[in-house]
Amino acid sequence: CLLRCDIQLTKLVVFYIKGHRMKKSLVLAGLLLASSAAVADYTPFIGADIAYHDASLKASLTINGTTYSGSDSDTYVFPSLKAGIMNDKGRVYLRYDVAYDEDVYGVNLSYDSVDANFEAFYNWNSTTDIFYGAHLGMGWLAIGGVDDSGFQYGAQTGVIHALNDNVSIEAGVRYTKTSAEISATAGNVTGKIESDDVFTASIGINYKF
Repeated sequence: CLLRCDIQLTKLVVFYIKGHRMKKSLVLAGLLLASSAAVADYTPFIGADIAYHDASLKASLTINGTTYSGSDSDTYVFPSLKAGIMNDKGRVYLRYDVAYDEDVYGVNLSYDSVDANFEAFYNWNSTTDIFYGAHLGMGWLAIGGVDDSGFQYGAQTGVIHALNDNVSIEAGVRYTKTSAEISATAGNVTGKIESDDVFTASIGINYKF
């Protein structure tokens, strides 16, 4: 009886393991099919914008423990590039921007960034959608030969209009909070420049494959 019980128990264990593996395989297969279907539902696209940036910087100078600070903003127009995937519900894409690039007293000052963007569409009519979403990424502040990177995040909204099945045009605005900073110390003097925020208005064109 003991031997028979051991054999039956072994069979049950083998049956359970096989069944458990089968269930896991079925779950995994289901997840893979669902993921494939979700990815297949999206279409790749690329786009380019002409972006107007209103970028703000903060500066401070500390001398013998006393800090003097101020801020400044300026406007710039640069192209922006984006690439990602989209469907009739929204889109996910990477965007590259140059917020500013100029020479200050003979020293080049620039800020550029790469963001991951997540947007949903509100269908206005058969060819026009209102988009809204958020973005987060990294920005790079450079002064002369010195640079620093920082986390940035923000939100955006706008309108996208399909000209045909492949080509669309859009206009939008976005606000980005930035955090890159560069500092230097010489004796009792410390100077610091940091990126603050960027407001962007842009128009662009997209091509959907």
